Amino acid sequence: MELIGSVVVFIGAVFLFSAGLGMLRMPDAFTRIQAGTKASTLGNTLILLGVAFYHPDWSLKLLIIAYFVLMTNPISSHALARAANAVLGPAAQSPVAHPSGADLRKRSGNVVRRVAAILLVVLLGIIFATIAANYSERTSLPELAAAYVDLVPRELGAPNIITGILLTYRAFDTLGEVAVLFMVAAGLGLLLGGGSKGLDRAPAWESVKATPSTEIVKNGAEILVPLIAIFAVYIVMHGHLGPGGGFQGGAAMACCVLLLLLAKSNYRIKLAHLSIIESLAGLLIVLVGIAGIILAGGFLDSRVLPLGEFGAFFSAGAIPVLSILLGVKVGCELSVIIERFRA
Repeated sequence: MELIGSVVVFIGAVFLFSAGLGMLRMPDAFTRIQAGTKASTLGNTLILLGVAFYHPDWSLKLLIIAYFVLMTNPISSHALARAANAVLGPAAQSPVAHPSGADLRKRSGNVVRRVAAILLVVLLGIIFATIAANYSERTSLPELAAAYVDLVPRELGAPNIITGILLTYRAFDTLGEVAVLFMVAAGLGLLLGGGSKGLDRAPAWESVKATPSTEIVKNGAEILVPLIAIFAVYIVMHGHLGPGGGFQGGAAMACCVLLLLLAKSNYRIKLAHLSIIESLAGLLIVLVGIAGIILAGGFLDSRVLPLGEFGAFFSAGAIPVLSILLGVKVGCELSVIIERFRA
């Protein structure tokens, strides 16, 4: 089974490589979209199928992921192709023409650069192949990793060791990452939103008649937005039990906003409301951190709440609460960024 899974994953990787190559080599926007959609969709699906051979118990989750891939890739490529046709028109196509003498000389110079690039890629391939051939898997964890593996389940009661590290032992790093994302959203607000009054002012795109979305995008959004929203909530709420957490769930929720804006071109996000919600989430995170100083061992110590039963839904102290607050904060900030770029 593992051999079959390896072969299927390899075939999927070949299709993904061909998709990237097509994005670089195709002559116009539409053929690039076609290469990036068809080949990447098949490649991703084959890789998921190959992983299912390795881990049959993951089949249901992999099937759900494959469903999202099969739904979102065609819809996004359709939206991109329609935008290219609306903005560029016939200029988006690159009809085949006979090259002139100047074009031939230019191409000969490009050939030299391409040969040099190919030689560089081959050299890097040899280097990485040598590293991979000499690689040996660790038989034991490093000292720091072993300490985390022991401490997170025992002291924090969280099966997801990564989430325990990020939201307790390295919580300041997490706050720094959230602060960077906040500064990005604030900077885009100043650059694209027209200053502090940009929250209440109608964006520039409202003065232009928006092109209505097609039935494909609208129907796809009606199906996918509720499913993605449920999946985002699941990721956030189960971040302490398995893969996921606030950042991943917030990004998934922002995808709902993006798809909603694609389906409803005249829909306007209430940036003032998002700013209030994002600020409240940040304030609550700080308050939980202060509670950790008073009631537990330090700032953002998750043991301010009972640890509960290991592996239960209500467990791991304040880690689920922090995960929810981070998901709300990240989702609001990414949604603001999406809206600012549209404006």
